[in-house]
Amino acid sequence: MTHIRSTVVRNASPARVKELYHLARKQLGHDAHNVVDAITLRHVGRYMFARNFVAGLRTLDVACGSGYGSMILDNVASYQGIDIDKTAIKTARRNFPGQAFTHGSIYSLPQSDGDVGAVTSFETLEHVDNPIAAIDEVARVLTSSCSYSPGRVGLVPTHAGATTPL
Repeated sequence: MTHIRSTVVRNASPARVKELYHLARKQLGHDAHNVVDAITLRHVGRYMFARNFVAGLRTLDVACGSGYGSMILDNVASYQGIDIDKTAIKTARRNFPGQAFTHGSIYSLPQSDGDVGAVTSFETLEHVDNPIAAIDEVARVLTSSCSYSPGRVGLVPTHAGATTPL
């Protein structure tokens, strides 16, 4: 994890970090330090890391939450956020009106087969009942140029304490 964090920090220019901070402050209406905790910082770090791989691609952000990832993934060809939480989608639409946010499920994405070049989805599989079905649905919407292996690659811990084989 330290390697990923240092890579993210090393790849983000001070000007970019300052720009994102001021944009967050503007969107929040107050100093971000009042509401940013360690979990939020880890999420922002993941989006900054993903930003290196999604440039110029039609990007789907599954389980987008309140939508702040859309301002970090500003180098994509198009951004679509989707979340099962209606309140999160309302918040995202209010805070980031220039972006597209849709209420929906990872099990039934509204995109056509092969419609997107990249999918971001952080801390999602441990919250779903059927991670295999979720991954299969994500694979369905990815373009044919994306690689995907549906084989069993490990165990996904769930918040209930169980594990699901992948």
